[in-house]
Amino acid sequence: MKRKYRLVTTVTSLVLTAGMVTACGAGGRSADGAGDGATAETGITEESVKIGGHFPLTGVAAPGYSEIPVGATAYFDYVNANGGVHGRQIDYLYRDDAYNPTNTSSVVNELVLQDEVFAMVGGVGTATHGAVVDFLNDEEVPDLFVSSGSLQWGDQPEDRPWTFGWQPDYEVEAKIAAQWIKENHPDARVGMLVQDDDMGRDGEAGVRRLIDDQI
Repeated sequence: MKRKYRLVTTVTSLVLTAGMVTACGAGGRSADGAGDGATAETGITEESVKIGGHFPLTGVAAPGYSEIPVGATAYFDYVNANGGVHGRQIDYLYRDDAYNPTNTSSVVNELVLQDEVFAMVGGVGTATHGAVVDFLNDEEVPDLFVSSGSLQWGDQPEDRPWTFGWQPDYEVEAKIAAQWIKENHPDARVGMLVQDDDMGRDGEAGVRRLIDDQI
């Protein structure tokens, strides 16, 4: 079911370890049984704002990445203890996808269609989030601060207007490394191993922009 947004009335941003939350007082699905004709914001009530995320809590990527929602929870607890967001408490739901795109699709479907989160925040991984980004945009779910440096979180604003990345992209990261090599080892020959996916290709492009003649 697509969310029908009729009016944006407020925007509140919260900085957290994995990014920020943007809570928009937007129109949503009609409240079931609301006798006064009021509408209910999807994932937003007078008392709370419900957001979600997907993370590798288990599996090969769990070391390190599994700590992201732990840090985010600590911050949200702090915000809630200090009055929340315009008086609303942050209800933070996150699921384990084990860094497997198939699992990501399943848990994000659950968060959006069953738990009815207002927004997805800080979902981890290029391949994993790539499996759900179109679904989130089709459902018009704010998809904020993807924890991945892929260019795809910002290079298709017409097709994916609900998605917003936050960290330096892989091409920028590679340019930083290449700039250091160029300045400190201008005569060195450089060997480059490239991961055969978006991360590797974006990184290669960044390196070659600055030191292609050294490779």
